[in-house]
Amino acid sequence: MGLLSDLRHHQGKAQRLTGVRPPPPRLLNFIEKLHCTYCEYGNGLMGYMAEILARTEQYFCPIKHAHKILGTHARYNLFLAYGDHRPCADSATR
Repeated sequence: MGLLSDLRHHQGKAQRLTGVRPPPPRLLNFIEKLHCTYCEYGNGLMGYMAEILARTEQYFCPIKHAHKILGTHARYNLFLAYGDHRPCADSATR
């Protein structure tokens, strides 16, 4: 069992025996909370930058790659197929 499930098990047992719910445990100290906030900020910033890059690619060059690539963004399915000779201006969703 994991640490959190162990804590929940013991809290439930203490609550059944005494009828009083114990205070929640302090899971993270100040430094760990700071690291967690920093990581959350970094992940949010990377998601924001990925969306900006996806919209930029959709606006300027909405053509799929010749080979299948991994990790495409949600807007990639709206792009023209590789080798499609229609002008980009006619089919681009701007």
